[in-house]
Amino acid sequence: MLGFFYLPARPNPAFAAIRTNFSNRTSSFNGLLLTAQKRASHHLQFQGNYVFSKTLGTGEDFFGLSEPGNPVANLKLDRAPVQNDIRHLGNFSFVVDTENLFSTPIVKQVANNWTLSMISTLQSGRPYPVSTGSGGFAGSAFPALNSETNQRPNILANGTIVATNIASNAGTNLAVGQSGVAACQAAGLANCAALQTSFDAPAGASASGPVDSFSGNPVDFQFLDGNVARNAGIGPPLYRFDISVTKAFKVTESMRLELKMDVFNVFNHPLFTQNNGNDNISVLTLPALQVHSVPGDNTSPLIANPAFNCTASCINPFTGLYLGANGAALTLHDFQVGRLDKDLQNTNFAGLGNPAAGSATGGTVTPRIIQLAVRFRW
Repeated sequence: MLGFFYLPARPNPAFAAIRTNFSNRTSSFNGLLLTAQKRASHHLQFQGNYVFSKTLGTGEDFFGLSEPGNPVANLKLDRAPVQNDIRHLGNFSFVVDTENLFSTPIVKQVANNWTLSMISTLQSGRPYPVSTGSGGFAGSAFPALNSETNQRPNILANGTIVATNIASNAGTNLAVGQSGVAACQAAGLANCAALQTSFDAPAGASASGPVDSFSGNPVDFQFLDGNVARNAGIGPPLYRFDISVTKAFKVTESMRLELKMDVFNVFNHPLFTQNNGNDNISVLTLPALQVHSVPGDNTSPLIANPAFNCTASCINPFTGLYLGANGAALTLHDFQVGRLDKDLQNTNFAGLGNPAAGSATGGTVTPRIIQLAVRFRW
């Protein structure tokens, strides 16, 4: 069913959108912890743990991430894994040494007094939102930590993503009424009637509500929010290994010289933890009705866009599909594989789903670092 809104004037126009905060958000954590430990003996010690867990919630924080996708629906529909949910987490460390292990004169000079230690963490990918980047009504969209809003697209039976007829006050979600069809015809394009997905809103409908993607007139809508679950994307896993190697040379019984090498992030693995800088599907846009007859010359006459029925790097206006550079349609799976920028499948969609930033400590990505030290003990 399509619908439209009449928005009453604000009592005080000096205020824009006003949040009403309630203590009605819920969250839960359930986990299984397995631990193994060997205390130092026989030149070896180690400890390790594995956590299988699930953290669910109906909100994230006091930013836009806590706004519901559909403000008139039951809040339980927003209950989903939170962005700090790590389903699988393993940590382990060990220390092995050869302190006075060998007694053969030549062998002990070479093989004794080495210490090797390692500390590692293995983490599964974190969830992140998939957003239309839009809101149904002017001032109703609260951007979160990045450019996303909590309005989500629809996923079709074949897994492709569309935002057709989801209310958008910016017109970025495809919605075309009679005025949009007329704008298409006025631009000199063909098959314009096939564009219509909705209807122009009745006279008196608020101009602050959803608008036609081509005419900008108020338009009816079918959905306030899509059916994609909150935080439906999955970022890349995080694997980090740090090692330390020390060789000691005895000078006297109470003095020794130590040479030490520390290597952080041994395998130079990308340590991304944040994907929600690249979760806004509005980076792919609808084609213009008209373009300049001479590309790049904004003074040349406007003509009907010959590429209006676009096939790549756009939203196709006739199907509503989000098309990548190779013409493939965007699917929810593209947000769940945790691929990196160098992977063509992700750069194909203008970077959608790519890791944005972050590391094991929440800062910038840590490359491999080698640290050398010399220490004299007495």
